[in-house]
Amino acid sequence: MGNWLEQNKGLVFTALLIMTLFGGVMVYTRQPDPPPLVLTTPEPTATHTPLPPTPTAEPTITFTPAPFRVYVTGQVNDPDVYLLPPGSIIKDAITAAGGATEEADLAPVNLAQALLDQQQITIPAKADELPTPGVVTGGAAPTPSPLSKIAQGAQATPVINGKININTASLEELTTLNGIGPAIGQRIIDFRTEHGPFATIERLMDVNGIGPATFEKVREAVMVTGN
Repeated sequence: MGNWLEQNKGLVFTALLIMTLFGGVMVYTRQPDPPPLVLTTPEPTATHTPLPPTPTAEPTITFTPAPFRVYVTGQVNDPDVYLLPPGSIIKDAITAAGGATEEADLAPVNLAQALLDQQQITIPAKADELPTPGVVTGGAAPTPSPLSKIAQGAQATPVINGKININTASLEELTTLNGIGPAIGQRIIDFRTEHGPFATIERLMDVNGIGPATFEKVREAVMVTGN
């Protein structure tokens, strides 16, 4: 072995030199290690999620009843047509018309009566303060009301010896009596239409609104057929 090394030491030296050079080249050309992989956890990001639109409530439809048109006339301070809400009563209509006058007779008026659309409310005057009706001239002759006739159709003379026959007198003639206004005069006509002619003048006190005091005012100015 020793002889072989002696004989081939040049070859061995050359081989070692080549191996040394080759190792150096490998070291020189070695690629650097890649940087270590770093794992990072992303920070949570707040995101805005729009809320769904709030449902809009359906509008509630309400119906408002139309006001009543009421004509208030007679003994009120401001006669006219007034708009009053449904459920109003005659007292409300009088208030809307400025209230009753001092000459108004509210006794025969039902202030609690409910109003109707297109109704006319006439407030009468006190009978003892009404002047004697004047003479009407011109225009068409008034049509007599059926209520101004006696139920049996008698056509007796309304005035005899200066006295008014309560069985045949018209509304205009009855209102010339002291204490008898249009409202009470119409009740006299309605009473005799429903019950027949008055048998005596005292039966006037059976008419609503005519008491002893009013009867005494008209006693000497009235009569009935046959008296």
